Amino acid sequence: GVCVLVLLWLFVYYTGIFDASPKGYEVEMRGSGMEIVSYTGEEKNLTIPEAINGHKVVYIGEKAFYKNENVEKLMLPSTIKEVGKQAFTETKVLKEVEFKSEYTQIGEGAFENSSVVKAKLPTRLQKISDRMFKNCKKVTNISFPDDLKSIGDEAFCGCTSLKGMTIGDDILKIGKDAFANERTGFTLSSIIGSETENYARDNGIEYVPCNAYYDVYTKYNLGYGKNTFNTLQVS
Repeated sequence: GVCVLVLLWLFVYYTGIFDASPKGYEVEMRGSGMEIVSYTGEEKNLTIPEAINGHKVVYIGEKAFYKNENVEKLMLPSTIKEVGKQAFTETKVLKEVEFKSEYTQIGEGAFENSSVVKAKLPTRLQKISDRMFKNCKKVTNISFPDDLKSIGDEAFCGCTSLKGMTIGDDILKIGKDAFANERTGFTLSSIIGSETENYARDNGIEYVPCNAYYDVYTKYNLGYGKNTFNTLQVS
């Protein structure tokens, strides 16, 4: 009898029929993985678990954290493969986000109108989606992955605290108004001849060239011959 009860409990637990979700999470199965549909908990420093009910947490649902007023710092596990549209839109106090994953698709407007200041994106993210950080007026620090290929329309439009961005030379496309309404003196930097330089010049944004190691050149010629530029190391 005891063995039957144990087997029954294991079946119920691992098939997700029994909901043993952590407090504040609404979840549902999506394929073989778990999706976080919403979070209504009160944690300020929230680390999303890698598994719930024995299933890997793979998806953050559309508007899962919409208008959340509690989470200030968010850590997403390496298991996350997809973040839905507007997942963190209009979060009131969210300041810092860190992805532990390499590959993750992030939906349109994921952080739009949020209070996020710092975001560490998936290390091999290839696309910044449309409006991902639109009107994030406090954002000052975004980590650009080396594999980044495109930046969507209005991705950083209205990010008035950004001083500038250095973008790798693998970028192939920068969308309409991806950088618009930023602060006076906002600059874009990349290597000479890059898509970033073309975008900056076409859109009237100040461009500061880099070398292949992303050292930003100063605007003034400080020498002669081969060493004609002084450089300033940037992260």
